[in-house]
Amino acid sequence: MSQPTVLMIEDDAQCLRILSEAGLLNALTPRPGKDTACTSFEHGEFRCLACYHYGHTNPADNGYLVVMMPKSIFSEQDAAVFFAGIISEFGQMNQNPIEYSSIAPVTNS
Repeated sequence: MSQPTVLMIEDDAQCLRILSEAGLLNALTPRPGKDTACTSFEHGEFRCLACYHYGHTNPADNGYLVVMMPKSIFSEQDAAVFFAGIISEFGQMNQNPIEYSSIAPVTNS
């Protein structure tokens, strides 16, 4: 039996494509006093978390992350716990609070 797969995508072009497909390109807008914006959503067969890091002096520290968890393997609660852990890690790494929102499920079949 294969292990459950969690996809972690850090390529900005791929992340932007996923956000565009989900209709969420504007969901991760930089806000004053913050350096990371995150949103969770459902896209097709996946429970997703998207994060955008911005405002760092080193350009390598800025960019997108999309985490995708198959609905067939992970419950909504499992995904919420996993996503909360990721958000907590970002909070520990960054000096500014994280802007987080949860978007209603997106159905793109």
